Amino acid sequence: KVILNISWYFIIIASALYIFLFIPLTIFTDIEKDYTNHVMGSFSHNTSMQDSLKSIDPTFGDAVIKHDVSVMHFQTENVSYYLFSGGVFLLAMTLIILIIYHLRKIFSQLPHTSPFTYQNYKSIRVIGFLIIIKAVADWFVNVCMTTYIASKYDISGHLEITLSAEGVGFLLLGLIILAIAEIFNHGIKLKEEQDLTV
Repeated sequence: KVILNISWYFIIIASALYIFLFIPLTIFTDIEKDYTNHVMGSFSHNTSMQDSLKSIDPTFGDAVIKHDVSVMHFQTENVSYYLFSGGVFLLAMTLIILIIYHLRKIFSQLPHTSPFTYQNYKSIRVIGFLIIIKAVADWFVNVCMTTYIASKYDISGHLEITLSAEGVGFLLLGLIILAIAEIFNHGIKLKEEQDLTV
């Protein structure tokens, strides 16, 4: 409970600071000039450990692909990029906040009541679906970011769209949690039958 409460308030505060402090500073000041942005992905490469990409948009600086860490670095003053990045961050924070919210609902009733309740079953199912949504959203963001970056750089033959190992892991985790939810639901029915028998 303590860890969940600390996580809950930390994420709420971090999200609020990002919305009301960092995004306005980024959009309305020149603070973004000091930031080096990066795109992670699956990069095909030649014999060198890094490739340079020329920008085809004046608001984007030339980029460097570092193959040893599979990251593309660039600098930009483009506001739309920061709005997109901010939206992605807020989506991720929203999913995390919802997951922690449902975890807090489950643990708030313990140990005062039995964990085998339909409310807990529903919360576990929601957590499973949220984790699957996060995996799909990460892949969708990767597709959108690749398309967006392709309009700023000639990345043909450099950047490929793939579902990362982390994304596959989240998908499996979400499915496992959904399976646990169904086992939980079966336990609830057994408990109800036992109570009726007694």
